[in-house]
Amino acid sequence: MPSRLSLLILALAASLLSSCSLGYQSDWTKAATRDAQHPPKDLSGAWEGRWYSLKNGHHGKLKAIVSRVEEQGKNTAYDFRYHATWAKVLSGGYTARHLVDHRGKVTGQQNLGALVGGVYHYEGKASPSQFKATYRCDIDNGVFELQRPAPSKR
Repeated sequence: MPSRLSLLILALAASLLSSCSLGYQSDWTKAATRDAQHPPKDLSGAWEGRWYSLKNGHHGKLKAIVSRVEEQGKNTAYDFRYHATWAKVLSGGYTARHLVDHRGKVTGQQNLGALVGGVYHYEGKASPSQFKATYRCDIDNGVFELQRPAPSKR
């Protein structure tokens, strides 16, 4: 019986999360179009790539819409609005704040709740065209790799 309940909860969550994907995709496309016309000189804008787990091999597509928030001492704070897919049919998103120093070193953490691993810690390197970071939490660890989207062929 518990496995049926788990499947029902998973199906309901997938349904709710996929409906949120439509608004995200629209926002991401607008950011990518704007970036193609006026390429950002910092990390702001649209990103795409992949994530993969080093613990269990899970992987999927990853997109981000990044917004510069504020200067914090020698660092700049950015909000990364992530959207990830896994198992080819499930998707979800969250926003995490990352601090970036003048050399492009990225750090951050975000509590995603106990059901998905608790506090995620991020460390990586970023430039206006490349972003690569590791993540770790109580149940997983892996890699995010993002780059600017290729210009659309219209």
